[in-house]
Amino acid sequence: MAESIEYNVKLNWDKKTGGEAYFKRTPVLKIDMAEEFGGEGKYYCSDEIFLAAVSGCLLETYLYISRRMRLKIKELSVTGKSLIQYTRDGYHIKELLFNFEITGLKEQEEKLKECLDLAVYYCHITRALNPQIKTFFTHIINTV
Repeated sequence: MAESIEYNVKLNWDKKTGGEAYFKRTPVLKIDMAEEFGGEGKYYCSDEIFLAAVSGCLLETYLYISRRMRLKIKELSVTGKSLIQYTRDGYHIKELLFNFEITGLKEQEEKLKECLDLAVYYCHITRALNPQIKTFFTHIINTV
């Protein structure tokens, strides 16, 4: 594993209510301000991208650890939800909630749960959020 990794992104304003994000190796991502803030809502807003990034890190971390543990995963999903609240200081993310739904082999049920605990612990993006934002994790483990 690499000792350090660097990611870069450049955003250019689209002269309206959004922009385009440029990455080193992947396609351009169009963004737009949420309609609640006067945007056109044509593309993902930053809050959705943020939630997808955190959910994605959790999913990818689970997959990475599950491969090392030699787990047989049949299905895996992470659902993310954010609660944003207005105060006199402006908008704040008050809570993030993530629900894992995992389907794996019956004989690996305990290991599926252990992998989940490890993924939550090792996800570097959720580590960056704590303790500033209350973050909750729930799960459903199905076995076949």
